[in-house]
Amino acid sequence: MVLMSIGITNGPLKMLQWKVFQWVGARSYSLYLWHWPLLVLYQVKHPHASAVSRCVLLIIALWLSAVSYRYFENPIRRNRRLSDSPALSLLVGISAVVIGIGFSQLPAKVSTANTYTPNTVVTSTSTTIYHQPPMELLEQSNAAEISVIDAASRERRIPTNLSPTIIKAPKDKPSVFSNECLALFESVAVPPCVYGSKESAIGVALFGDSHIGQWFPGFEKAALENGWRLEVMTKRACPPVDVSINTYKGRTYRECDEWRENAIQRIIASDLKVVFLGSNKYDSVTGKGLSPRGTSWWGGLRRVITRLQDSGKQVVLFSDIPSMWFDVPQCLAEHTDDVRKCGRTRQQAVRSARMQTEKSIAAELGFSYVDVTRWVCGTSFCPAIIGSTLVYMDTNHVSATFASTKSHQLGLVIEDALLAPSR
Repeated sequence: MVLMSIGITNGPLKMLQWKVFQWVGARSYSLYLWHWPLLVLYQVKHPHASAVSRCVLLIIALWLSAVSYRYFENPIRRNRRLSDSPALSLLVGISAVVIGIGFSQLPAKVSTANTYTPNTVVTSTSTTIYHQPPMELLEQSNAAEISVIDAASRERRIPTNLSPTIIKAPKDKPSVFSNECLALFESVAVPPCVYGSKESAIGVALFGDSHIGQWFPGFEKAALENGWRLEVMTKRACPPVDVSINTYKGRTYRECDEWRENAIQRIIASDLKVVFLGSNKYDSVTGKGLSPRGTSWWGGLRRVITRLQDSGKQVVLFSDIPSMWFDVPQCLAEHTDDVRKCGRTRQQAVRSARMQTEKSIAAELGFSYVDVTRWVCGTSFCPAIIGSTLVYMDTNHVSATFASTKSHQLGLVIEDALLAPSR
């Protein structure tokens, strides 16, 4: 290129004779050093920065490069002590490298608290790094797990390393089940229950009853690993659906209605990015024999989700887990010779009609839907034990140990919601 340009005085190369370009060229190295940290640090704090703001940063970088060129670069380059002493020059050079390496770690530390870097995959044929869609990775994970669950469905014996053990299983509950974060029946307060990276600007929340709260161990682990803030708003036997139920003392569960509204108001006023909803199946809805399959339930679900979406929140609805309807640890204690007696077929355990309606509403309103059946059931059977993990801690809750094993999948679900475009 240099040889080709020799003797050429016309065209774009003639611009290099202009003083303004020669001035910039003389300071190009300083400009290179300044513009990178300015743009990177600003991008960390403002990931959707406008072109105008970036141009302003370049102007600032140009000014800083002029200052450093005059007062630092030239004085050091022309310093006779450095030029006359190779050892001193080497010491200054090494010091500059060490300082540079130290500052290079700053953006990474800042981004941990305020941004999430999506998963990356390095191709085997090149050094290209690209982002793979979270749902694509989740689908791959779910598909690979089917064979593991199918194998577990054929097992008869209890593994010697079962976790939790049959004796400990009833107490293998999420920590939020034992504090005010799973509100008692009489409570209407929504206390601040914050976990994960508590100071992170990226917040997600669990909202509903114990059937969304049961996944807390996996959510917490994913939040800690990825620098997310996790807030928990759950209440005993209280669905996040705008309907009154009468599961408490044979009367309308007024405390649930009041708590739900308080939680919704808190979510709307917050800076939370994503809200994960989930609940048990309720058949005792106040009214003329209405149930989750009735229009009242689905209308109540639509109302709550629409309110959350209108406030700018991403919404993700979790399906309910397949129900055994018997105490699984107790069943295992009684059938140590054949644990298959403590599982159920998919047809018995899964409420497919309810799930189909939920999927339809998700498509209608434009929110995400997560079918957790694939984490619990194989092709045709839902075993009580998968690998060495006891899946259920009672009749209709997964064990905290099992929920924790789903942190990878839950992390992908969270990532997908965070990357989703605003509604």
